[in-house]
Amino acid sequence: MARRVGVAVGTLMHWGRWCAARGDIAQAAALLRFVIDHPAVEGPDRAVAERSLAALAKALDTDARSAADAQARQTTVEELSAALVEAAASA
Repeated sequence: MARRVGVAVGTLMHWGRWCAARGDIAQAAALLRFVIDHPAVEGPDRAVAERSLAALAKALDTDARSAADAQARQTTVEELSAALVEAAASA
């Protein structure tokens, strides 16, 4: 189970970096917040996501940070999957 969670976290973190590189800092922050808030993510995986989110948060103003947090807390795995497929198709 821990290995599968680690792979999923790595995939989401990579996607977050890709979003940030494309200039979508809010989407990247929402992905990282999703990882941090998920109950199955713990230990080093959560710590890496928290550090990454802190670095991204510096690029967001307070309103954008709050919006990204709210978006992440309302996002489901299905929505994340659909967004990943859409983003990959448009790249």
